[in-house]
Amino acid sequence: MSKYSDILLQYKQTKRIWKYDKESRLLLRRKKDVVAWDTETTGLLFHRPSILFDDNHRVVQNPFPFGISLCFPHKNNLVLVWGRWNTDLYKACLELLAKNSMKVAHNSKYDLRVCKTNGIEVNGTQLCTLTMSRIYWDRRKSHSLQALSEFICPGISDWEVDLKKELTKLRRQWGKRKDEWNPAWTDDPKEYVNYSFLPNEMIGNYSQTDVFVGWQLFQKLSPYMADEYGDIFDREMAVTHVVTKIEEAGMGFDAKRGRAELKVLLPKIKLKRRILDELSPPDFTLGPKKILEALKFLGVKSKQLKAKGKETTSVDVLNQAVRDGVPKRAERFIKVLLDFRAYSKIANTYLKPLTEQAERTGGTVYTTINPTDSRTGRPASRDPNLLNIPNQDVKQRGRQNHVRECFVPRKSRRYKNMKIILPVYDELQIEWNGAIYYFDISQQEFAMFFSYAGADDLVRAYLDGADLHQHMADLLGRPDKRKIIKNQNFGVIYGLGIRVMAASQNISIEQAKEEMKIYYNEFPFIGELQRRLKDELRLYGYVTDYFGRRYHVPYGQAYKAANAIVQGGCAQAFKQGLLQTDELLTKKHKNEKRFCESVIKAMGEVKETMDVGLKFRVDVKRTTTNWADKKTLIWCPNCKLGIQINKEQEKDEKPVRCSRCKKEWFFSERN
Repeated sequence: MSKYSDILLQYKQTKRIWKYDKESRLLLRRKKDVVAWDTETTGLLFHRPSILFDDNHRVVQNPFPFGISLCFPHKNNLVLVWGRWNTDLYKACLELLAKNSMKVAHNSKYDLRVCKTNGIEVNGTQLCTLTMSRIYWDRRKSHSLQALSEFICPGISDWEVDLKKELTKLRRQWGKRKDEWNPAWTDDPKEYVNYSFLPNEMIGNYSQTDVFVGWQLFQKLSPYMADEYGDIFDREMAVTHVVTKIEEAGMGFDAKRGRAELKVLLPKIKLKRRILDELSPPDFTLGPKKILEALKFLGVKSKQLKAKGKETTSVDVLNQAVRDGVPKRAERFIKVLLDFRAYSKIANTYLKPLTEQAERTGGTVYTTINPTDSRTGRPASRDPNLLNIPNQDVKQRGRQNHVRECFVPRKSRRYKNMKIILPVYDELQIEWNGAIYYFDISQQEFAMFFSYAGADDLVRAYLDGADLHQHMADLLGRPDKRKIIKNQNFGVIYGLGIRVMAASQNISIEQAKEEMKIYYNEFPFIGELQRRLKDELRLYGYVTDYFGRRYHVPYGQAYKAANAIVQGGCAQAFKQGLLQTDELLTKKHKNEKRFCESVIKAMGEVKETMDVGLKFRVDVKRTTTNWADKKTLIWCPNCKLGIQINKEQEKDEKPVRCSRCKKEWFFSERN
């Protein structure tokens, strides 16, 4: 019998509990070493209203756990429990969660935060199968229970299909009942019809299957986490705990300014849409197919709209079409379309939802942080994504970033203590005493890359404060070619092909090949690293970073191996720095300089990289007004006062002057 058949048989033989009687009471009260659990909630986003579907259609301000499912072994079978809110079985499930047995959940960060927000106690060691999956199956795109069940047990992988159909049906029904009942904050049923609206048997079966798959993942992956990946898993779980605190802290947001920005943007969006309608055929809509039809109608050739053999309206393809030459009306259409998209994204993805949330919460907004991105392992944010807030597409003269200008330090006494408010990519944001500090690891990826390559001279140059791209250009005797060297460095790390690198430098493919030949000849250790990583893939099927984390890269895609260990290693270093920073925030710091120096040390000095002679450089910026207005922070060498400097002073075009002791000096002389 295959492993799939074993799991399917086990699923069919499970004992299911739907009501609280004598038998279920005895089963739930027995001592259990491990329990898999899951919550079914009224929504996914915190600090956003949702509806608990019951007799009163109660509005809740955070996701509410209207149901809890459990899975645990009993004799030779598994027991699956579904407890619905306001029942005795639900209360019995809560009692079991409060006991000190090991608890296993898929995305435990979310479930634990739901319980904490709603005053539900969960005790015992907490394990997360989502984190286990991301570590063990590091090359998978999706780690949802649905996606993982498709190869763990295909026989039960379609349990979401009927549920999603029913949810669509319910939203359609409630959309027709707008006059009968509608929540105050939205008229879109997609915003308020949630899983609590589903029939109890349907959502119960769904949740029990969820927790069954979670149990199977635990059984398969926990031995690896205890053996081969112990340190990595422990670090990821510790990071998850810190990230939960960061999510709960939120960020200050000026709702009035957000409204003012929307007042400016919304008329522009309407104007751009009107122009698009005037330029396009009569039946034009904003769907991809209609946009392609409009572009062809205006004279753009089909081959100009293709990328990898498929027609697309992506920014890169449209910009390239303009560069290649299109009719004037088509060129205007493309420019207006790109402006429309940029304005709409800023307004609808960022300003509108963030402003509305800040108005509800009294000036604080919240994002969801994924502490372990499935490929690179870097922390990322969503709902909204605060890492990639649009900027250049709609930049105005004298303005910086429409959205970032709304993020402000909170002045209330309750925010006086130090709090990490956002860890994204290689930057840590800390709010303290009416200011926000931005600690950014300088050229981290390149320092890590050259360390792996054994380029000791370049690592020493980095430690001495050199700009690595400029330093390499100087070594080539081509000091004016920094941009080309930077593109080549990015190309090697990210595994970009010659065509992409030629396009990024706006040169021919032949020129790009010649430039890369010079590059590899001058820096032979880069080619040696690539060959070494390729050999490792052939021998083991994976490459390993300084922290012991493995990255499984297909041998035919060996050019991606360098990217895997560089980005993965940087992510691990950043997370260790995050943990070290979180520890020091509980201590008292005499002044701003001591505080900043402590964070710089925590983020820059990570044992695993220090052991190979690599200490990261950390730059500090500060703002007391808004995120877009942050400036480099340095300290007066005479009186140690913190001073924010502008770009002209950073380039030594103007001297820095201390307002306290009146001393003047140039930025390059700060050490």
